[in-house]
Amino acid sequence: MRSRQATRVAAVLALAAMATLVGCGQIATRPTVQKGTEGTTSQGVIQSLLTDGGPGPAPATAQLITTTEDILGTVGGVVTAGKFSTVIPPLAFVGTASVTVTVPYPNSTTCELSITPGDKNNFLTPVTLVYDMSAYPPELVSKCSLQWWDPVQQRWLRVAGSTVDLNKMTVSAPLAHFSTYQVAVEGRASW
Repeated sequence: MRSRQATRVAAVLALAAMATLVGCGQIATRPTVQKGTEGTTSQGVIQSLLTDGGPGPAPATAQLITTTEDILGTVGGVVTAGKFSTVIPPLAFVGTASVTVTVPYPNSTTCELSITPGDKNNFLTPVTLVYDMSAYPPELVSKCSLQWWDPVQQRWLRVAGSTVDLNKMTVSAPLAHFSTYQVAVEGRASW
């Protein structure tokens, strides 16, 4: 009787371990890791530069953070999730749309931006994506830019017009459309 019970416990533990290892990587909301372009580093490297409560790698219990706001095109608005804010100026699009900002965890340096209906995803006036870098040292912030994931080329591309504001400790860029974006350190192939 005892060996049968021990076998069942071992089987349950083995199944739980397999589900933990495989299951999270297969769900649709899992964070994706994408290849960085040469000369840049991605979120894990940036976040590992600070310790003691600052940005860091995704916690084991990371939860997707999603903020959706209905935006009236003539008025504009701001949608924030984690350290990313999307500033929609008046007349960026005509009509009303739902704007969503999604990050895998609060200090993530990667975000997914979407807009519904999809025909609004070609802005008449650029939308600005802003990342709050107040937890990072100025020497690092000065080397950062925003990049977007190009699914056709399968690589990260620098967003034209990406700028750093050391007074506000932000990196921002004008966007013509929504996609997946990340903060990257320019000019370094590796750390």
